[in-house]
Amino acid sequence: MEEKTGFAATLYKGLLTGSLFGACTAIIFCIAGGISQGWSQGMLYCITLLVAGIACGILQQLWFSWEKSLRLVYPTRLVGFGLTYYLILAACAFWGNWLPVYIVGAWVVFTIIYLVILCILSLIIGRSLSKRGIEYKAKLEEYQAKAEDRQD
Repeated sequence: MEEKTGFAATLYKGLLTGSLFGACTAIIFCIAGGISQGWSQGMLYCITLLVAGIACGILQQLWFSWEKSLRLVYPTRLVGFGLTYYLILAACAFWGNWLPVYIVGAWVVFTIIYLVILCILSLIIGRSLSKRGIEYKAKLEEYQAKAEDRQD
């Protein structure tokens, strides 16, 4: 795959790199603050949100861009991503006290909201990929028609 090197691609890579550095720095400072001054709810909340965000990016790359996962059909990758990310979110929610731990209804609502968001995003991405596939097919057919004309 050809790497993009234009101005917009460079800015995008810088944004991603800077975001990763910023998130990791925030995690380190929260941990250092927790160790030196004691843990606060805000620190735990901050760390778990950052971990959830970083994990989302890593899991997206593993399930949708890694060459070994690309051998799996898209629905399998989607379910794999959904399950693994849910486990990470649930762990972050537990350790970060996002939800009352012993209130089952809160966890049920959390799970339902997660599934609804996952379904909506999956539908949007699925439509986008389908549209792109149709565009690519049309371009391929156009290319093949031109190639046949050149052979004649």
